[in-house]
Amino acid sequence: MKPMSSSQNIDIALIPGDGIGTEVMPEGVRVLEAAAAKAGLQLNFKEFDWSCETYLSTGRMMPEDGIDQIRPLADCSWPTPAIRNNQGRGAGAVQ
Repeated sequence: MKPMSSSQNIDIALIPGDGIGTEVMPEGVRVLEAAAAKAGLQLNFKEFDWSCETYLSTGRMMPEDGIDQIRPLADCSWPTPAIRNNQGRGAGAVQ
């Protein structure tokens, strides 16, 4: 991970999910914003509506190019080989 300077902008992907995720995510964002303000950082959030509700209305959990959409916001080697090969199951599995 890159060291942060106090003037750094940080892009963060938000995928609220379903159930409690939609309730917890806004509170998590508030905590991150408060910490960033104290550290002099600028956070830029981009929300992705990739939920079960989306799946039920469109037949897809995420768009065909979803991984390409989120990749610029990921500061890690994501998706992992298990996810790329669809070996992972559960919330993180990309189908």
